[in-house]
Amino acid sequence: MTLAEAKMFLLNYDNYIRVFGERLLKKCLKEFTCRDFATSEYAEQGSYLDQHHIKKGYPILCACTWHIFEEWRGEWMRKVNKKAVEYQIPQPTQLNESLLLRACLLAKFPYLTSFDFPTYHLDDERGLHEIYIACGNKLGMLMSPQALYCPIDAFVENDFSLIEKRMKDYLINYLSRSYPDKDIYAEYILPVLNTPTAKKLKAILDKNAAESLQKTKKI
Repeated sequence: MTLAEAKMFLLNYDNYIRVFGERLLKKCLKEFTCRDFATSEYAEQGSYLDQHHIKKGYPILCACTWHIFEEWRGEWMRKVNKKAVEYQIPQPTQLNESLLLRACLLAKFPYLTSFDFPTYHLDDERGLHEIYIACGNKLGMLMSPQALYCPIDAFVENDFSLIEKRMKDYLINYLSRSYPDKDIYAEYILPVLNTPTAKKLKAILDKNAAESLQKTKKI
């Protein structure tokens, strides 16, 4: 899959360019095809949908065919066979983005291979890019994070404090609603930050930050 194809079919394309850059994204896209992020859709010839797809520049898979469309009038529906154009368009769900995100993360931050984390989509409705690294901690019956909330910026900047801040900002606000009498930081956040997984990640980021600083001083 090329960058041009990704720009057309990967709905999160701009975010990937912002976070990972063209060179790394281009490298990771070699493992994917358009079919991983695209699907086909029929549009009635001359319809609004047909004109929309033309303006978007979506590839035409079949310029003239017949397709059965549903026509609705209130609760009444009928099926009509009409001339149609078959287009290749972006998948609404983008399910394979989870695989692309993992490929990009491991390519940019190879040390993440030693951690257990799921991947979903790069962005969310707040524009916050983060992953959740499992810590395997058991914190009792009450709701607990059991994971490090890791902004991707923490890996970019080699700054573990961004993870600590994210944990505090989100979990104190979230858990205090259900448990106002609890010390959220002491009972729920600190135990996660003290897990071997968290300490391992902190050591890696601290080491990378120190090495980056040394390189800067030499320049």
